[in-house]
Amino acid sequence: SDPALLRQILDARVAEDARGLADHDLYRTVRRRTGPDADVAFFVNVEQIWALVDKHADEGDKEDVNKIFGARGLMGVKAVGGRMTMGETSSTTQMLLYAPAGMNGVMKLLAGPNSALLPPKWVPTDAASAFTMSLDFQGLWAEALKVMDKIEPGTAQTVEMQLAGLKEQAGIDIQGDVIGSLGSSVTMYQFAPEID
Repeated sequence: SDPALLRQILDARVAEDARGLADHDLYRTVRRRTGPDADVAFFVNVEQIWALVDKHADEGDKEDVNKIFGARGLMGVKAVGGRMTMGETSSTTQMLLYAPAGMNGVMKLLAGPNSALLPPKWVPTDAASAFTMSLDFQGLWAEALKVMDKIEPGTAQTVEMQLAGLKEQAGIDIQGDVIGSLGSSVTMYQFAPEID
């Protein structure tokens, strides 16, 4: 019942029987991209989740999963990983969605356009929190129509016909006037709640 001896036996058994997770190509790729040093590291092999669905779901469920997750661009994600480092006065968290074939669907829109994001001047200095995200609204609109069409074929055409009717009857051009004027970022902020 010597703990050191037991540990030695277990280590030897693992070494001779199998590779550990640290030797897995997908794990190593994710850790290489997020960096080796961390106080907390996490990894999810999403490829295994898709394989489980493929193996255990009936054909109707597989089709639904492929429609819903595929249209959103999640079927190309092979792994999720990240790290957190803690310092004396701050911490840094990094997360990676690893999609070696490239992002597609709605996920592709989260990839940019990258820019130097600063809160606009209209965000007050006494805001308790602020969130700014770079977003291609025209691209988001086009991709949303594609996603709708993948989930329910013909939806995009129906939406486009309804919007054409709105433009003709009321003179409102949703894509050109509304979406086209949104710019390339979204900013939200909030004040601290008042406590009685």
